[in-house]
Amino acid sequence: MKRARQALRRLYWIDAALQRQAIPNAVDLAAELGASSGTIHSDIARLRERYKAPVIFDPSLGGYYYGKAFTPALPDLPAEDALALADVLGRRGPLAGSALQDSLNRLAARLRALLPGAAPISPAVEVAPAPPAPPRRPRTHRRLGARVRAHRDRAIGPVTLQLRFDRSVVAELLDEGFLRRKDVQFLTDGGIEASVKAEDPEAVLLDLLRWAPHFEIAHPAWVRRRLPMLLHRLLRYWEPRRRRRPR
Repeated sequence: MKRARQALRRLYWIDAALQRQAIPNAVDLAAELGASSGTIHSDIARLRERYKAPVIFDPSLGGYYYGKAFTPALPDLPAEDALALADVLGRRGPLAGSALQDSLNRLAARLRALLPGAAPISPAVEVAPAPPAPPRRPRTHRRLGARVRAHRDRAIGPVTLQLRFDRSVVAELLDEGFLRRKDVQFLTDGGIEASVKAEDPEAVLLDLLRWAPHFEIAHPAWVRRRLPMLLHRLLRYWEPRRRRRPR
């Protein structure tokens, strides 16, 4: 599963390079991705054969490009991977028209579906930040409460999550190997229930967002309550970027 995710990240990376018309070659892509040139050739062949991408190699330019406007319909990455990749690729050029931008748009839609009261995603604009509020010294009992909560969070070990999925995503869950057939219980409505042991519950929640809103956290309740906080934090990624006014 880890190898398949790495291969998918490479496809997103290659597509982003082709979309910004960087005319990349296999040697450059291999150096950027920490892979061999042969692996990159296999990735490009996969784009052509599986996703019908019009990738053309031009010997005079020494690199690849799309022969026409095209965006491959790549499977979604986990939210954590997609946002991390967007941070890296966004520094290299715009993501408009890329498979990664499409995936981010789908992720935003899933977050809004889980948080119906969330504000709509706005296009990024640069505005001056409001002046910071003067710092307030917290009361002693609040500081003590924060220390207690921090200690409690550090003390959390492996957590077993009880998850339920509706029938629309069962085949995908089993095909991708997120759940093993022997570990799931089929429900009378066609859905499934499974127990997942997690060292980091938040990482599992990020992974689950690929199947939102078709899942439910049955247990434990504190993980279910943490999900909205995580979603609000992720939605800040689409908030307008703020920049200081030049002095």
